[in-house]
Amino acid sequence: GDEYFGKEISFYPPGAAELKMIAVGALRDEKNYIYLLDIFSFLKDHNISLDIYGSGDKTKYEAIVKERQLKIRFMGQHDQVHTVLNNYDLFILPSRREGFGLSIFEAMVSGDPVMISNLDSLKNIVGDHAIYFGIDNAEKVAQIIISVLHHEIDINSMADKAKKYAEQIVRREIYINKLLEIYEDIL
Repeated sequence: GDEYFGKEISFYPPGAAELKMIAVGALRDEKNYIYLLDIFSFLKDHNISLDIYGSGDKTKYEAIVKERQLKIRFMGQHDQVHTVLNNYDLFILPSRREGFGLSIFEAMVSGDPVMISNLDSLKNIVGDHAIYFGIDNAEKVAQIIISVLHHEIDINSMADKAKKYAEQIVRREIYINKLLEIYEDIL
């Protein structure tokens, strides 16, 4: 939607000692939130937090968060997610399966750098505009996030490039024109 465009990037401040992360998506098994909780089990001693927006039964997730004392909050469904994306430093999506990944592009267009599972379907559409991670080693992913926290990975230039790239892909008029080109080629 047009409401995602035209926002300034909220860059991760140099010297910041806190990293605020966001995940967006329904609480379904294929979104792999259990793995995200495993990742955050290795981040308890760091100033890194995560808010998860999405519908679904959060009971089992909240029990794990409470038991492990993780810095994760479940924010529920938000019909205006574009209004909160700029409040975060890094978007994360640990999916096991993903088609187009609309929430990824919403984050990119909003100026959030993205960290996503290294699925071929995502690599094909996001290209080199993301930090990719495997979904088989939570400790290794936690180390990547710690590197972001310590400014060892430049997420600001990534956010800038990703925003420009995403605007060329998902702007309504561009998307519709490309779709019409496909239909014209077929006909």
